Amino acid sequence: MLLKPMKSARLIVVYLFLSACYQLPEFIRNRTGSDGMFLGLMALFLLLVHVVLRKQGRDGLQAAGLHWKSGSRAQLLTGLLVQASVTALAFGLSCALGLTRVTQVPPPEQLATGLLIFSIGTLLPSLAEDVLTRGYLFAHGAHRLSARTFVLLSTGLFVLNHAYRLQNGPTTWVFLAVMGVSLALPLVLTRSLWLTFGLHWGNNIVYQLTNNVIRSEDVTDFSSTWVLTGAILLMTFVLPLLVRRLGKSGLTGVTD
Repeated sequence: MLLKPMKSARLIVVYLFLSACYQLPEFIRNRTGSDGMFLGLMALFLLLVHVVLRKQGRDGLQAAGLHWKSGSRAQLLTGLLVQASVTALAFGLSCALGLTRVTQVPPPEQLATGLLIFSIGTLLPSLAEDVLTRGYLFAHGAHRLSARTFVLLSTGLFVLNHAYRLQNGPTTWVFLAVMGVSLALPLVLTRSLWLTFGLHWGNNIVYQLTNNVIRSEDVTDFSSTWVLTGAILLMTFVLPLLVRRLGKSGLTGVTD
């Protein structure tokens, strides 16, 4: 059964407030250039969501799928390694097909430094967005929404959270939609946000490395983003098998 209209309206208003709070660190970083302030505000955002969920009668961030239990570490690390590998392979394939040209490769020590910096720098933003666009919905809809409805709603929230990128056209729209599904599905499968967070974090680390440490550029009219989109789409079909390997039983839906 769906939530009563008045309660649904309140939850939507709170979500819009949280969404504005999530966008605030990015706005401040663009104005000040301070990465430290950006990460600090992201940490405060996670604390805010925890407090809000407690006020709403939920068990804080645990209700958003961040309960730590047996298997959580395996989910996090598996997601991190799998998506980092998929994104790196997609980048390599784009280069091999002549869609992308690498213009500058820094020395190994600079690569290692970049890996460390972006591993730390993308951790909180990745987690915060997962909590906002998936965890909050899961906390209130875990026992009310079907698996399909949850994935569609969560994907829509994820796409809208990147409204500033939608002007880039259909390539970006499709990428965000496919990425949204690939990140919502693990939460449905595992009822935990850790695998989703690992996948999201892994993609962001490699994306930053191949755009801000390794210098590259598209050299054809066919965007290399389509290669990454296709790779993530293929990986999405493998996710149920991956979850079974982690000790789960496949797609059970969000409802019990």
